[in-house]
Amino acid sequence: MISVRFNVWMPVVRLATAEDHPEIHAVLVEAFRDDPLARWMVPARRFDQRQRHVFRLVTQLATPAGRIQVACDETTGKILAAAVWMPPGTWKSPPSTVLRALPAVIAAGGHQTGRILGRLTALEHAHPTEPPHWYLSCVGTSPTVRGTGVGSLLMKAALDEQDTAGSPAYLESSNERNLSFYQRLGFVVRSEFTAKAGPPQWLMWRDPAAG
Repeated sequence: MISVRFNVWMPVVRLATAEDHPEIHAVLVEAFRDDPLARWMVPARRFDQRQRHVFRLVTQLATPAGRIQVACDETTGKILAAAVWMPPGTWKSPPSTVLRALPAVIAAGGHQTGRILGRLTALEHAHPTEPPHWYLSCVGTSPTVRGTGVGSLLMKAALDEQDTAGSPAYLESSNERNLSFYQRLGFVVRSEFTAKAGPPQWLMWRDPAAG
C-alpha cells in the first residue's frame, strides 16, 4: 500500500472491491464529463446516466482478470480516483463476452450505439499484440482533487509494480490535454488515431523503467 501525506488528508492506494464499484462509477462519470470522445459517442440527453452504463461495463469486463485500483481519502474513505488495468493477454474480450455486453452498450449509446461499436472495433484493430503488456482500460480523477498529485500517485502504484516485473504498458488517451500527464509517467505517443468521424485519440506506450 502506498500513501503520501498532503496538507489536510492522505490519499491511500488500494485494490478495489465489488462494493466500491458504484462509487468508482460516480468518480469516472465526473472525470469524463468533458471528455471529447465521450461527448461524441454518448448522447447528451441523460449523459451522466448513460456514462454510468459505460463504466459499469468497464468494471464488469475487468472483474474476472483485471485489476482495479483506487486512491482514497485515508480519513473518510472517499474514493478520489480509479484506474482499471488489464494484465497481459487479457485485454481482448472474446465474442461471447462482447455479445453479453451489447445491452449495456445500447443503454449507453442509444441511437448513437453504432458510434461506440465502430470506435471500439477500430481501436481493437489498432491495439498492439506484442510484446505482452498491461493495458490501461480507464483512469479518472475526481475534479475536486485534480492537480493535487492523486492521479499520479494512483498511476505510479501500478507502474512501479510493472517496472519490477519488466512489463510494458499501453493506453489510448481521448483528451489531448492529458498527454503531458502520461508523458511525465514515461508514456510516449506511438501514433495519433483518427477515424472518418469523431475526435482523435493518442495511442501511447511505456517501456518498463530500467532497474
